[in-house]
Amino acid sequence: MTEFEKMRAGLLYNCRDPEVSAGYWRALALCERLRGAKDAGERERIVRELIPRMSATARVETPFFCDTGTGTELEENVHVGPGCVFNDTGVIHIGANTNIGANTNIGPNCQLCTPHHPLDAELRKQPVQYAFPIRIGANCLLGANVIVCPGVSIGESCLIAPGSVVIRDIPPHSLAAGCPARVVATLSGTASERSCTGDTRKGRARELCARLETLSPDEEEFTRVLHELLPGMQTHAQAMPPLVCARGDNVLLGERVFANYNATFWDENRIQIGSHTLLGPCCQLAAGPLSFQPDKRACDISIGDDCWLGGGVTVWPGTHIGDRCIIAAGSVVCEDIPPDSLAAGSPAVVKRRLAQGEERACAQGQEPSRMSEVQKMRSGLLYDFADPEIVRSNVRARRLCARLEKARRSEQAAILRELVPNIPDSVHITPPFHCDHGHGLVLGEHVYFNADCVALDSALITIGDHTLLGPKCQLYTPQHPMDYKGRRETKESAYPITIGSNCWFGAGCIVCPGVTIGNNCVIAAGSVVCHDLPDNVLCAGRPARIKRRLA
Repeated sequence: MTEFEKMRAGLLYNCRDPEVSAGYWRALALCERLRGAKDAGERERIVRELIPRMSATARVETPFFCDTGTGTELEENVHVGPGCVFNDTGVIHIGANTNIGANTNIGPNCQLCTPHHPLDAELRKQPVQYAFPIRIGANCLLGANVIVCPGVSIGESCLIAPGSVVIRDIPPHSLAAGCPARVVATLSGTASERSCTGDTRKGRARELCARLETLSPDEEEFTRVLHELLPGMQTHAQAMPPLVCARGDNVLLGERVFANYNATFWDENRIQIGSHTLLGPCCQLAAGPLSFQPDKRACDISIGDDCWLGGGVTVWPGTHIGDRCIIAAGSVVCEDIPPDSLAAGSPAVVKRRLAQGEERACAQGQEPSRMSEVQKMRSGLLYDFADPEIVRSNVRARRLCARLEKARRSEQAAILRELVPNIPDSVHITPPFHCDHGHGLVLGEHVYFNADCVALDSALITIGDHTLLGPKCQLYTPQHPMDYKGRRETKESAYPITIGSNCWFGAGCIVCPGVTIGNNCVIAAGSVVCHDLPDNVLCAGRPARIKRRLA
């Protein structure tokens, strides 16, 4: 068998085989063209060249990334939402949607991942892996930010709730939710019949989101385009690109709301966010198109004043979060959260109530008066992120990351050397990639970042040799104050992340501030690591827990 045939057959194959590599490079080149496409017609032509086995009535919204394109098979009327990643070294087959008027089959920012690295750390150093097919039946609907793992089959007419991680087969006519996803109900009829009515997406929102990615946040044109996209935002609210909206005009942002990279406002129903609320990177607010509770018509989302949503939080349709709440990174909010609550998990549950006047910072002792704000930032002390030196560093990193996303492959190495000092030549970072500074990244040999990763490097992020990070992994060092009054100030702390050698992070993993992970660890897709991990362990869950030791 050829290496390509082994890849499609689920056998261990050589990733650097010329035939296999040719498929990767072809897809990368087309994805680069897709990111730089200037209008909807050009994007449509590139998508159809990228995915030859795509029905004439299927539709893929951008941004979109895939490994080969030739492994993806989309039947009639399949609709893939924006921000999705299809790692299609193994075949990804999505069945037809028989209800032409139905909404998105695959929601925004979903990850369908067929590659599987060996569990043996020494074997992962070699250019070999497996690929196991993913099959999704007809008339299925996947909510926002769903991860589907290698080898999984989902039966026809299933609903997969937003934020779920599917690691096992799902039988037909099932509602599945959670991390890992479990069947919570058996459905009658087709999934298409259960969707909220109407497809209200507007090409205007798509074009404005694409326009924002070409502009720097400090340009006047950026502010004008952002307010055209989100006419319901207050003057001092901010949202950082890339940004995804279904409409834009259903989003209401209060005074001094801040939404970091990769926010998704799926606003087919209203999304209202109160004043002084902070959203970390990769938050998904899915106000439609799906209601997973058929007796609950309202799909609106409301978030109160002075809240803080950590990175990678997913909020279901019809959910309300009270004032002054903190939602831990990677949580999935599918029930209302009362005011003054700290909630975490998938599903998110209240861990404790927040008392006013709690510690207003996470600083360790008295701040030395002679330290610069950058020195405080690197030392785990309370620092002012509006300090001019920090702002200049942040703007520089954003511009370089934007250049990296639009650059050709031949230009990317030079941009990475400018972004990340002393980066080894053997490191590979697949754009898009987002970081706060770049000079806070300390990367070993042969480190690999797959597409759409985020590394907030206010404190140092140190990663050992031969460590692999799957698509949409998120590494967060900043920590806002627990007290809402402290969050209204431009102050935060940052705690370093240290990751050992020979680790493998599945798609969509989140690592929280101050965490140390040992050598030779495997972190399952969708996990949230909020505590230190020793060497040689397999971990999974939200929060990640040790499942077994690795020999």
